[in-house]
Amino acid sequence: MKRLISILVAVLLLALLVIPAAAAEAPEYCVYDDAGLLGDIEYQTLEDYAKEVSQQRQCAVYFVTVDDFRDYGEGYGVLFVVCREIFLDNDFGMGEEKDGVMLILSMAERDYCLLAHGFGDTALTDYGKDYISEEFLDNFADNDWYGGCLDYLACTDELLSQAREGNIYDRGSWITSGVL
Repeated sequence: MKRLISILVAVLLLALLVIPAAAAEAPEYCVYDDAGLLGDIEYQTLEDYAKEVSQQRQCAVYFVTVDDFRDYGEGYGVLFVVCREIFLDNDFGMGEEKDGVMLILSMAERDYCLLAHGFGDTALTDYGKDYISEEFLDNFADNDWYGGCLDYLACTDELLSQAREGNIYDRGSWITSGVL
């Protein structure tokens, strides 16, 4: 019996060594649809996809919609400042460096901001953010919020995956933003 317990303890210890110590849990929520642009099934599908990407790439990926960004922070009328406040004030991101990417849509003037932090900032260069934006903006122009978010998540997953393998898309930056 002692031998069996010893073997089980050894197997358990070996299993713990195989699990990466630095692996962080995916955020509890990745999609925040305060503007009410998504149906229930669309929301759940995007939530599940964003959590999956976040866990696999060890970089939290968020999609946020608001009626008017000015209602969410002091930002001095600048979407990027409010976006960054939301990210930092809500303790978004994964791991020590708060690795994350966040796309926020503000519907009042149809603005968007694509923000990257920690490893997200390394993986999503100016060129990469432009690439991602080109993929979702055509959907958003047609009020296809679900399709646009799917494109955002797929492209972000692609660039994060490439970056984890050491292939960074181009030059570094903090933000790309514009009007939908």
